[in-house]
Amino acid sequence: ELEIARGPAALAYGANAIGGVINVVKNQIQTTLPTKLTGTYSINGQTVNSGVSSALNFSAPIGDIALQLDINGKYGLNTSTPDGTIQNSNYLNTNDAIGLSYVQAWGYVGLASSIYFSNYGIPPDPKGHPNGVDIELRKYQLDGRTEILVNREFLKVIELDVSVKDYNHKEIEIRQNGDRGSIGSEFSQITTNFDFRAKHNKLGVINSGIFGLSAEFVDYEVIGA
Repeated sequence: ELEIARGPAALAYGANAIGGVINVVKNQIQTTLPTKLTGTYSINGQTVNSGVSSALNFSAPIGDIALQLDINGKYGLNTSTPDGTIQNSNYLNTNDAIGLSYVQAWGYVGLASSIYFSNYGIPPDPKGHPNGVDIELRKYQLDGRTEILVNREFLKVIELDVSVKDYNHKEIEIRQNGDRGSIGSEFSQITTNFDFRAKHNKLGVINSGIFGLSAEFVDYEVIGA
């Protein structure tokens, strides 16, 4: 789903977001309990690169637990054009996630885990890499989220979000004979985010508002050129 924040609500995303924010909210951690098993499945194909893609997602109630599962993948060979085949333009990627949330009248608490793999080729460039480059991306992510309905004289809702992302990016040189060579560049980054928010009732001249604390820790490493 899409969340649009404008005016004072955009300040929660930093001072540079005063013009507004479009936030893509993933429902991997369900905030409500599904009434029944629901889901979708799709499969697509294309001939320009002998490609295929497929996606499966469903949500289901297990007692007071809401289960959310998302699986998708894409695969394609080198792209064909009227002037010939574009070498090293193949790709293979998948983005999968599973989430569990415990839903009660007081709110919910949940965990989600996701993986993202993406391997794709960059076509040869006579002025750069004459045989092309292979890119390998890996991201592992763990998210925790809770929302507690307080409904006291001052506080209404308390929200807490915690996430850890482990990202790795490799650029692999292609040799003249088509074999994979050495790693030219590699990037690794571990990011930890912490967000605490509390929604309050009337405070002086303010009818309602939000206060909180956000923190981000980044460990970044570059190897190679």
